[in-house]
Order: sequence, then structure tokens, then C-alpha cells
Amino acid sequence: MKVKTIRMAAAVLLMGLGLGPVAVADDAVEIRVAYSDLDVYSVSDATELYDRIKRAAREACGVEYYWRNRDLSQISKAKRCYKAALSKAVQDVNSDVLADIHRRKAGKDA
Repeated sequence: MKVKTIRMAAAVLLMGLGLGPVAVADDAVEIRVAYSDLDVYSVSDATELYDRIKRAAREACGVEYYWRNRDLSQISKAKRCYKAALSKAVQDVNSDVLADIHRRKAGKDA
């Protein structure tokens, strides 16, 4: 089965007991995004995969958590983590169609 792993080494976050993301030294969150049901060279399927990767990156980086809690000191870090994770995952899939979708949407996902 084809599975994409999003891994953040820089913005080290873990979900803990409903308390939200917590920084942990020298660890990384790993979220697997399955796409064996998708053809990454089809625009509609690549768009679906892009949406799955975005959701996983937001979760792993704690974007919604920090935004909901108005933790301004962490929101900027979470956004950088999200952008880096999204870009890395798109690159790792190695699909020109997915990369094109990312280039067109990247500015809107900030």
C-alpha cells in the first residue's frame, strides 16, 4: 500500500491527553496519509491527496490548537511547521500534478 509519511523534525509537536500539541526535544510527529486509492497523476485525485496532506500537516503542527487558544507565541511557529511539512510531503510524493497544485495553492494555505 502506498502511504505518505509527514515528518516534522524542526517543529517537534506531540498530541497529549487532550491538552493539545506539546514541544518535545529531539522527537517528531509522524502522521501517515494513505493514498493507495488515488492516482497522483490525476488532477482530481492529486487534489484529494493534497487536502489529506494539508489536514495531516495542520494536525501535526498544532495550527488549529494554537489558533483556538490564541497562543500568539506559537502560532507563527505552527504556521512555519505546517508550510514546511506540506512542502516536504508534496516533494516526497514526486508527482508533477501534485506539485503544480501545491504551487498554485501554497499562498492561500497560510
